[in-house]
Amino acid sequence: MKLKLMVLLLLAGSALADNLPLTPALKIQISAAARAFTGQPCTENFIAKRKAVPSAEFAKLYLQAGQQATRQPGFKLNKEVLSPDGLTYRFSGFSDGRTTFMLTRYDAQAGVIYYSICNQK
Repeated sequence: MKLKLMVLLLLAGSALADNLPLTPALKIQISAAARAFTGQPCTENFIAKRKAVPSAEFAKLYLQAGQQATRQPGFKLNKEVLSPDGLTYRFSGFSDGRTTFMLTRYDAQAGVIYYSICNQK
């Protein structure tokens, strides 16, 4: 039951999140984060979103749900890191012929979770 709730939180959170404008600078920033994490830059399908959340504890639930969602059948997780405070999660994985990088982080001052996603070659 807890896993299903976490997956539902992740899906609802990212689906209801506001899209950020994909400026060239933001694409460079996402690609740099991917390169620093995996050694490969982003090449396509950039997504950037933000979602307001009521607290850091709520943000941790979203990030834990994201971590659990990477365990779904058909997704091969290459690498992942959840920060010690539970407020930043990075992963790289393979599904449907593509390698995907995602960085999810909580900004306490803004009360917002930022999602950065892209595909790598």
